[in-house]
Amino acid sequence: MKKGFLVLFWFCSLITHSQSNDLASISTGKFLGFSALFNEEEALFGYLAIYSKGKESPTTEKFEYVYFDKNLNKVANNDFVAQNYITSFRTYINIKGNIELYPVVDSEKYAKAKKQTIPTVKLINLKDNSISDLPVFSYEDDKLVTLDANLSEKDREDFLRKFLRSNDYLPRTEVNFLKDESIFILKYKHDPYKGLKFDYGIIKYDSNKNELWRFEFNKDKKAKIDQTIDIIYFDSENIYLTEKTTVKKDVTFKLIKINLKTGLKEIEVPITNYSEHSIKSLRIFNNRVDNIYNKRKFDDKIVFVGQIIESLYSGTDKGCFRMIIDKKTNEVQFDNLYYSQIQGFINSKIPSANAEGYWLVPRDFYFFQDGSIGFMFEKFKGGGVSVMGIGGKIKTADLVYVETNESFVPKTAKVFEKDITKGFTNSDYLFSQYGKEIDDVVFFYKDFQKDSDGEKNWNLYINTLRSGVINSEKIPISSKTNTILPYVAKNGYVLLREFNKDNKYNAIRLEKLNN
Repeated sequence: MKKGFLVLFWFCSLITHSQSNDLASISTGKFLGFSALFNEEEALFGYLAIYSKGKESPTTEKFEYVYFDKNLNKVANNDFVAQNYITSFRTYINIKGNIELYPVVDSEKYAKAKKQTIPTVKLINLKDNSISDLPVFSYEDDKLVTLDANLSEKDREDFLRKFLRSNDYLPRTEVNFLKDESIFILKYKHDPYKGLKFDYGIIKYDSNKNELWRFEFNKDKKAKIDQTIDIIYFDSENIYLTEKTTVKKDVTFKLIKINLKTGLKEIEVPITNYSEHSIKSLRIFNNRVDNIYNKRKFDDKIVFVGQIIESLYSGTDKGCFRMIIDKKTNEVQFDNLYYSQIQGFINSKIPSANAEGYWLVPRDFYFFQDGSIGFMFEKFKGGGVSVMGIGGKIKTADLVYVETNESFVPKTAKVFEKDITKGFTNSDYLFSQYGKEIDDVVFFYKDFQKDSDGEKNWNLYINTLRSGVINSEKIPISSKTNTILPYVAKNGYVLLREFNKDNKYNAIRLEKLNN
């Protein structure tokens, strides 16, 4: 649900000041970035700031991380060393509740580096505030091996080239660590000459690299069958994936659930009447502007939203489909909702919501316990591609909220009027978060409007959806000197980061919401 967006404003007294911290003075290093951290259920975990503290050696640089909890208390910090062609880090909370730092490499610096070693992922253990290199595992010659972190990129490529000449394929592996310290491997073979992927398998090891079980696809291996597997959901108990199998011109799709404790297959359901692009959208829902988090796990089920796409070349998404997996019975249910249905419903309820030449672009989904779903759309025009497209200057206008019933049929609609915004990838929708109650939602958007004096100023809109009723708060705001970036915060709050061009002023603070 979350999504950050730049906005300029100065908060007035309609919200109450709370905990704050100064990012400019909390470290002696140069500020590189600040990000919110979310766990595997997309729930807020905390915040992390990264700093550069300068040259450590001819080939390395010293960095510092500072971790804040949800209340903005500084909990941990530590220095670490990484290659000097790394400019920043993407942050991720793994399934064990530790922080992983994925390096962002400057390609120009990397090309000039004397030694081009493989950039390693850093692992922050919050229990003892230690940081280490995450081992790089690979499954080769039917063994789980640890790659040498000091191996240069050239040496690695030479090894793979020789392997390809001898075997006609390249080994590919994805490694995940589970909460119980076990290791989960997704492995397959890739024939780059024919573009085939085949011999998929899932293997689980204990923390000592002893194999616990394996699940093999295409067990008979009579022919090279082109297979693609997408992991669409993963938790500590099960893995859910879609499997595409191609034999000559015959293409089939399946939904598969594998129990991570036993390695046994608990669901194997054919997926029909959806294109490959539609099935792929179960993993990542892309509205051709950005990605939307499109699933939510409840105690009794997991609910997904995918796109109904006949063909990428058509340039048009026909609508959305809902997939519900019952966790107790393993039954799977599919339902379709077409944009023509949504537009017809809006036309009948709110005729003023229409505007010539605008399309409705999905910006967010709100999942409710009974299986109903809230869709937040934004009116979108331009880009040179029909429906949700991008390719030039675009315009965005009102937000339109449509909520379905438990049968996935539209039941309510509401328009949030705002001025037209022009740009290239603009959206005035910011982010949302679930409240204390399972079906409560708070969502945020911004608007640049004229005030009573005719001057244009930024406004932040805070909207609470509770029991089908939406309450909205408008906060008039403006700033000539600073930029303020809002972030998802704990329930009942919003986090604001206010900074100037040189980051000499760089403050974060939690603000309590009135609604």
